Amino acid sequence: MDIQLLIVDDEKLTKEGLLNYIDWTSLGITQVRSASNGVEAMKLVNDFVPDILLTDVKMPHMNGIELARQIKSRYPSCKLIFLSGYADKEYLKSAIDLKAETYIEKPVILNSVTQTVSQVIQTILAEKQASRQSALRDASLSETKKIVHIDLVQDLVSPNPDWQEFKKRYVPTYFVWQDNASYAAVCIGVHGLMDVMAGKELCLSLNRFLSDQRLLSDSEFYLGLWENNRPILVTSVTYSAVLHAVLTQVRDYIKREQGFD
Repeated sequence: MDIQLLIVDDEKLTKEGLLNYIDWTSLGITQVRSASNGVEAMKLVNDFVPDILLTDVKMPHMNGIELARQIKSRYPSCKLIFLSGYADKEYLKSAIDLKAETYIEKPVILNSVTQTVSQVIQTILAEKQASRQSALRDASLSETKKIVHIDLVQDLVSPNPDWQEFKKRYVPTYFVWQDNASYAAVCIGVHGLMDVMAGKELCLSLNRFLSDQRLLSDSEFYLGLWENNRPILVTSVTYSAVLHAVLTQVRDYIKREQGFD
């Protein structure tokens, strides 16, 4: 997992000491960049996204507080560590307001910097792991909803639907009827599509295609199976020109990717 560090200090000895006498790679830092002041640092972050900003507070042109504020506005997840001399204590309230992880007093002790950055790295790793798990849960829930939609559509377009049972099973978790909305149901004829599993797999594939291509938003359509396992699209997009354009791309996708006519 890439973790990038930006070091900013106008004191050459401090900056070079941090760059050259700490083994950043062993801590898990994959890239380190440095700058001598805030203005210089802001030029770097146009193509370098720091996970950690390690910056002096008092610098010419742009101080560390203003630099941190600008970087945080651009990259909210960036962690802030301030280097502060005794006379810089008046700046620390601003550091707290910016939710800085901590500050390190000058003159800098390299072991202290190493320990502090190591702790911040553990926080970053934990947050990234939690973010990945959350994304997986969201993806799993989204996929589950698409599977449920196959049965939902079948019940929705059946000749004599039991609306009470339908509401109990699907509303509002899987289906929300939009107020004053009209819906279109379009059956997609696919030659050679024979069994239920093939039909369901095609529905899920079309779901991903419509979402990935942003042809329809997830709240605008439901895909399921109708007679003879033919896919059926139920959508709140009823404007004929838009619907025709969507169906044209669906047809081309089926021919191109799925090998059906």
